[in-house]
Amino acid sequence: MAFAAGQPLTASALNAAIGSVWTAYTPVWTCATSNPSIGNGSLAGSYTKVGKTVTVRINLLVGSTTTFGSGAFRFTLPETSATYSGFTNLPIWVGSAYGFDNGTANRGGDVNVWSGATYCTVTGNGTGGQWDAGTPMTWANLDAIALTFSYEAATF
Repeated sequence: MAFAAGQPLTASALNAAIGSVWTAYTPVWTCATSNPSIGNGSLAGSYTKVGKTVTVRINLLVGSTTTFGSGAFRFTLPETSATYSGFTNLPIWVGSAYGFDNGTANRGGDVNVWSGATYCTVTGNGTGGQWDAGTPMTWANLDAIALTFSYEAATF
């Protein structure tokens, strides 16, 4: 956003330029082949935006009636990512993923946001395999996923 001499500075222009507070949003959780169901689990997201940089937090807590669908997990973004020519098959922005296997172990991963995307995916650290119903573990009641990442939005 560029400001011109003599242009009035409005609250909305200032908020767009310097960012605002965290805004809650409800991400949609899908899978590449057949969709999961949150059941009695919970899914929440929030984001903040400074200029075109969007920073996102997504938390999923698995419940006893949660089902996991099939194919790679996908979580919708609050805004479409910017498009970069020639990068349609590569993640442009990468963030942190944490998988909590209740009572067993913790798993690290990478959040992947693609050029022109409306959702993100998660891959396992060192494996490259996308997280799904059986990767990086078999998900069960009280397991959790926490994602934190930033990306460039398509619009201001």
